[in-house]
Amino acid sequence: MYGKQLLLAAGITALAGCAAHHHLGPYGGHSTIWYAHHVHRAELENKWCDDIPAARQEISYVKNNCTRSYLGWGDYMHQHHLQIYNNTMG
Repeated sequence: MYGKQLLLAAGITALAGCAAHHHLGPYGGHSTIWYAHHVHRAELENKWCDDIPAARQEISYVKNNCTRSYLGWGDYMHQHHLQIYNNTMG
């Protein structure tokens, strides 16, 4: 019986962890590096950030998350642009 309770508690904790960042958009709660490596998800996160009301954009944890998403996307685009430039010049 104790094992089932422990398993149930672990399952609830896992589900809570997945839902914890839902209020930060479809792919919220990641680092700038993660967004740079998942550029299509960063684009969806950026769209979510652009579409939320301005007052919500100013909430610190939302603002920080959107900033990481924008920066990660920008890092990817900067790297990609430099690769294209180097390929055409070299």
